[in-house]
Amino acid sequence: MPSSRILDFNDPYEYQRAIRAGNGVEVFPTTKGDFRAELVQINLDGLWMQRGRESLPRIVHAAVNADRVGIEFLSSEINRHIGTTASTYFQGTSRSMTII
Repeated sequence: MPSSRILDFNDPYEYQRAIRAGNGVEVFPTTKGDFRAELVQINLDGLWMQRGRESLPRIVHAAVNADRVGIEFLSSEINRHIGTTASTYFQGTSRSMTII
């Protein structure tokens, strides 16, 4: 059944636990300050969508479950790097994904 939710966070550890990536996510803020994040999650039959927005610069490390495919769209002009390639590793096979 389709559903959606909007979550707000002020702790990066709570935020990283809520992000759906399959095998875990680590969020590392790179500057000091008040961390705030919003996570929108939409569930459709066979399709998950989520959008995150953070208040501080950060590094994110995520291991995507091998039975799912991840596509990432960088929506902020500040963070946009058209054509950036991210390395991925699935069940012994190295793949790359273009971030649009």
